[in-house]
Amino acid sequence: MAGMFPGKAKMRKDAKNDGAAAGEATSGEPMPGEPTSDPIPGAAAPEDGPLIDARGLLCPLPVLRLRKALAALAPGQTVRILADDPMAQIDIPHFCTETGHVLIEASPRADGICFKLRRQ
Repeated sequence: MAGMFPGKAKMRKDAKNDGAAAGEATSGEPMPGEPTSDPIPGAAAPEDGPLIDARGLLCPLPVLRLRKALAALAPGQTVRILADDPMAQIDIPHFCTETGHVLIEASPRADGICFKLRRQ
């Protein structure tokens, strides 16, 4: 089987990713759209729940990252998502309507819109 794809074996052998799997951030930073506890300038306080930085992600990725983060929370907990995709203004409220989660706030900012939601 190794003989079928000689280029792939060589790429893996020569890759200099220090053991990081494909798609992992090697600089210690989370992948775009992953929840983070690091503050984003102008973002709400940490007691408002985890913050998902979905800037740079296009539909439907912000909603998919939001759904994943909400699944990890207990009912009643809140989560925030910062998105700069114009479709997020439609997709996130629609997602809340369809799933029963509560959209608490949508705040326009210079770098996108910050949504705050409560898990049902």
